[in-house]
Amino acid sequence: MGRTRKTIELLKGHRSNSERSARSDAERQYKVARNALAPPSFLDAQAKKEFLRVVQEATAADFLDNLDLAALAMYANAWSHYEKLSRQLNKEGDIISVTDANGNVRKRTNPALVPLAEYASQIFKCSTKLGLATTDRLKLVVPTKTVQKENKFAKFLQGEA
Repeated sequence: MGRTRKTIELLKGHRSNSERSARSDAERQYKVARNALAPPSFLDAQAKKEFLRVVQEATAADFLDNLDLAALAMYANAWSHYEKLSRQLNKEGDIISVTDANGNVRKRTNPALVPLAEYASQIFKCSTKLGLATTDRLKLVVPTKTVQKENKFAKFLQGEA
């Protein structure tokens, strides 16, 4: 599997002006509009709130577009369900008491922990695809060149004294 294609700003190494121009033109052809990032109607109120929060925050960084709508909707939906299950677990606890058919009370793991873990997994997957986590956004940051100070003793190490 090959490496993912980088934008012209992220490329390291020398590129001629004609190469840069051709690459920029190709990138502009694949740019998608950002005018339809509205929460879908199937999302509940909490999911819509999270959807709009992410869109607002991402607008400043300019990295979401209309094609991210499905992933963003899945993220917001999973977030809403995760939040509801977390509240439920805070009330009930991780271990619950269950009475069986014989009237015996037994302790068992709260069944809400399973979907909670699944929603957490979905949140992480979607946020990675969308670049919502800091570590994922760092992959998009243009590296800057650091200027090294000239070592005044380097000529002695190379025998040029």
